[in-house]
Amino acid sequence: MRGCAVSLHVGPPPGYYPDPAGSGGQRWWDGAQWTGHLAPAAPPDPFHVEPALASTGAGRSSTALAAGVIVVVLALIAVMAVIHAGRSASQAPPVARPPSSGSVALPPTHPPTTPEPAPGAPVITPGQARQVLGAFWAQHERALVAKDVAGLASLETGAAAVYEPGAVSCGCLETSTPRTLGETQFFVPRQTSYPARFVVEAQSVLNGSPWADVFVFTKAAPGQPWLVSEDSGFGPPPGEQPTLGRPVVDGQGYVLPPQRAQHDVAVRLAAQLATAWQVSKQIGRVDETGRFSLLGQPGYRFEQIAAHRQDQPLGNGLRGHFTFSVSASDPLVEADDGGFDLACQAVRETVVYSDPTGAPITQDAAQQAWGPDLPPGAYPTVTSRDAWQTCFLVGPKVTMPVVILDQETGGQVVTAH
Repeated sequence: MRGCAVSLHVGPPPGYYPDPAGSGGQRWWDGAQWTGHLAPAAPPDPFHVEPALASTGAGRSSTALAAGVIVVVLALIAVMAVIHAGRSASQAPPVARPPSSGSVALPPTHPPTTPEPAPGAPVITPGQARQVLGAFWAQHERALVAKDVAGLASLETGAAAVYEPGAVSCGCLETSTPRTLGETQFFVPRQTSYPARFVVEAQSVLNGSPWADVFVFTKAAPGQPWLVSEDSGFGPPPGEQPTLGRPVVDGQGYVLPPQRAQHDVAVRLAAQLATAWQVSKQIGRVDETGRFSLLGQPGYRFEQIAAHRQDQPLGNGLRGHFTFSVSASDPLVEADDGGFDLACQAVRETVVYSDPTGAPITQDAAQQAWGPDLPPGAYPTVTSRDAWQTCFLVGPKVTMPVVILDQETGGQVVTAH
């Protein structure tokens, strides 16, 4: 859900609402008008927890589980309140603007590190995780304001290294001032081997609007730095701060793993979302399997994907062939969030653009049409690659619709095909 200019809507955000025409189902509101897309009536509240669940789970108290329910409800409301301000997945890339750092000498970035532990000791402690975030945040904000693509790339790896440098290069993600780090929550599992990972939720204000990043930090091997491998996030309802999760931890502050049944669901979610996006693109309408909650921004993204069918001309007249997939290089990262499974795994997107008439696609000399990654010239096809930063919330009742937390701005990397 991350946006370069997230704006808060004073009216109902895009989503499915009771059909004003009286069909008994739900109709899609795109933020300005009712559309022709219908859905079945809303199911019973998926976040209702039966009293018997309050005393189950590995050491979870009823207070922690109730807090988790509240957190997810607020997170879902937050998702509903954010307006899609970034690049639509069904449209061609926006007019790109190369980074504006010019010839100004930028200070180097130094990814955060931690001392190597004794054999058998945790690779990362909750206290060290806080230090890692502090070191990363200051450098990240400086690089983001300066549009320092190389600096950002040095702090990131995997899906995040595709997304954020690409989003900054295309002018889709930018801010004029460094953000102040607000409240944080750390999900640090006990780990004694590599690769090691932990998750952080961090409040801030992005371009005047409250925001919460969901960072996945990864250390690949001994002696390596901590790099951000995924950066998802969410925004709150108007006038509120983002409500962060509540990790369920042991006596030393290490987050507990999710329930096995939740994990069994989580391992399939990214692939299921990729398939649902692919089917929506193929059939030209939202693939409503019931697996995911489509309220708010996630539903709006489905609508944008389905707006132009596979291999049909897009808004700019070019034809786009979309492929959504999950990469083995983007591992699933999970943690217990108040009885819910906070599960993060990116979904990759590849789009091959061509002209329906067979004419070549032209990149201008200033590289404004397709961005700084594509040299000037004429090409039979152009390929855009992206990594959508996605986290999921799997409820204690695994049959609940899964909440999607994903950024609303893409980070295209464009090449000749």
